[in-house]
Formats: sequence, C-alpha cells, structure tokens
Amino acid sequence: MAGWAEYIMQSETAEEEHGSAVFIAVASGCFASAAGVAIAIIAGPLFDTPDLVLLGVFMSIRVVFSATATAYAGLLNWQDRLESAAVCAVLGEITSLVVAVWGLFAGYGILALALGRVADGIVWALSTGISARVRPRLPTGLSLVREMASFSKHIILTKVLYNLRLYASTFIIGGFVGPTAVGLFRAAQRIINGFEEIFSEPVRVLSWSLFRKAREGDEGSRTGKFDELSQIFFRVQLYCATPVFVVIAILGQDLIVGLVGDEWAAAGPVVQILALTGLVRLSGHASIPILSLAGRTDLLPRIIFVFSIITVSCILIAASYGIVAIAISELVAALIIFAINAHVLRRHANICWTRILKGCWRILPALGLAIAGYIFAVRLEIAHQLPALLRFTILGLTMIALYIPVILLLDGTIRRMLVSQFSKDRGANTKA
Repeated sequence: MAGWAEYIMQSETAEEEHGSAVFIAVASGCFASAAGVAIAIIAGPLFDTPDLVLLGVFMSIRVVFSATATAYAGLLNWQDRLESAAVCAVLGEITSLVVAVWGLFAGYGILALALGRVADGIVWALSTGISARVRPRLPTGLSLVREMASFSKHIILTKVLYNLRLYASTFIIGGFVGPTAVGLFRAAQRIINGFEEIFSEPVRVLSWSLFRKAREGDEGSRTGKFDELSQIFFRVQLYCATPVFVVIAILGQDLIVGLVGDEWAAAGPVVQILALTGLVRLSGHASIPILSLAGRTDLLPRIIFVFSIITVSCILIAASYGIVAIAISELVAALIIFAINAHVLRRHANICWTRILKGCWRILPALGLAIAGYIFAVRLEIAHQLPALLRFTILGLTMIALYIPVILLLDGTIRRMLVSQFSKDRGANTKA
C-alpha cells in the first residue's frame, strides 16, 4: 500500500493531480503482485504442499487491488466522503465472507480464505474507484513521481518498523518460552487487537479528515488549530474506548474462555493486561496523520524505530519470566511510548496532552461507578451461573450503562454536541 493513501490525504494539490497519484499506486501494486506471483512459483518446488503455491499466488494477486482501493479510499477521505469509503470497505468484507464460506463448503480448504481476500480486494477497488469518480492518469512529469516516492519511503519504513514492533513479542516468546506459550499469547493478542481495530480505524480515518480541515482553516500556521481540535478529538476517543478496555481488563478471563474454551484459560491474565496496553496505545494511531499533516513525515521512521527499540528491550527483559511478565512489559513499553509521543506531538504539532488528560478527569468517577456496579453484581452472584461469554456480555454492558450517564452529566461540552447533532438529524428527517 506504500503510503499512497497517506500522500493523497495530506496533499494540498488540485484533485486533477490525484489521478496521477492513483496511477502510480496501481502501477506499484501491479509490480508488487507480479513479483509476489513469480516468487511463489519459483519457491514452489521447495515445499511439499502444492496449495502453498496457489495461496502465495492468490494473496499476491490481491496486492494490486488493495493498493488501488487504498489510494481511492484516501481520495474519498480527501473529498470528505467518509461514509462512501466506509460503505465500500464493508461491501468488500461482505463479499470476502460470502466467497470464503462458499469456498469452504465447496471443499477448497484454506484456499477458500485466499479467494475471499481476492474477492474483497476486487470489490473494494471497483467500488471506491466508481465512488471517487477519478480515473488513473499517466503522470505528465517526473516531479510528482519523485514527490510521492520521497513521501512514500517514510510511510513504508514506518509501517515495516511498526509491524516488527507489533509482532516482536511473538518471536521472542517462541525463542524463550516455547510454542505453547506463543499460542496462548497470540490468542490473547488477537482478541485485544480485534477490539483495538474497532477504535483505531475511526481514529485514523477521522484524524486525517478533521486535522486536515483544521490545517486548511488556519492561515497563520499548519498546526495552529491542532491543539484546539485535539482537546475534543482525543477526549471523545478516550471516553468511548476506556469503558470497553476496562471491562475487558476486569472480565478478560470470561471473555477468552467464552470465545475459545476452558483450555485457553491460561491466557486470561494476558488478555486483561493487554487490554490496558491497547487503551494506552490507541491514541498513537493518530500520530501518522497528525505528523504528516504537520509536514513532519520525515520524523516517523525515526520515532517508530525508537519505539521498536523500547518495546523489544522491555520484552527481552521479561521474556524469561513467562507470558504474563511479557504482557506487563508491553504495558510498560506502551506507557513509555505514550509519554514520548505526547512530547513529539507537543513539539511538532502544537498538541498538549497534559491539557487533554486534565480534561478527561470525568472518566474517573464514571469508572468508579461502573466498577462499583460490577463489585455489587459479584457480591450478589448475579450472572454467576451463566456461560462465560454471556456473563461477560451482561456484566460488561451493565458497567458501560453505568459509565455513560456520568460522562454526559459531568461533561457539558459533549452533552451539548450530542444534543445539537440529534436536533440536526431529527430536523433532517422531518424535512425528508
């Protein structure tokens, strides 16, 4: 994906030039797909499983469609058409599910999943392309190509380092603790990553859209209005994400047992600790958009490299003490990274995290009431006899139901925003 969407979303160029950017994204995707197919075929004789070659071919073919769709999704974001971008992504995922289920019933095994991913890429690319109404155009000069390549190299290196940091724990656990521990830790990781993605994708998409508008609306400085926006943006993010991750941190044992069975119960403490890690890490998903819009894309690889060193060092220190210690080390690393990231955003994007955290004080009494409700339910053995997943759902929703009114009662700004939006929607429905 190479950062083409990020280049389009941060650009100040005319929309006509985005056709050239899309062309470059398609061309790079074609090159990557061709290289992947060739490698899969050449490496085929090294493996005894014929399906592995087909799996490599199918997943390589998907790359060109993913690169195209991502570029168009960035263009839809630039056009401020977030709903269209979301609908296109959902259409792709639904198609993927339908094709994969059909393939599994037809007996294609793991290849059914690969076929589903290819179908997802094709539908996603076509729907975003039709929605954006911008055709790929051959660049008329090399200046745009050089500009995109210069921007892209920072995003590529950032993404590579980010993924290495994200999966470092898996490789280290495999080396120090063994494959069983890897399985337990990965199960916990996937559960938390699933919840984290629910919040991180809106954070990423909305930060590109909202902070770009703040940049365009300020004539004096690229980042002059970033702090004003961040006071609301990150406060709402923390309001929404905190109760969910705290519920998982408290009821994580029930969650993993309910999802994958009693034999995975040993991963429960890891789920609980990683839930807090996910909450701390969540705001960092806005760093690439904010620093890119602030004109400091060059900082990203260096920052992510430092973050990777911190994470790997913490994990290595804890590796000999088991997966719970490793989970704690990831939480410690996330807290250190959050502090460094806050300093970087303050220096280069005029965002003051001290003010943001002070403005979020209402979370404490809201969580206090929610946790008190949980303790009350435990004392009375409410839902004690229910299956683990149902118990997690009932107690979790009860805690969130206690949390929300406190936030709305204490934060008048958010309350007025919601009332204003509700009034607008009701007025629009009345006119319709």
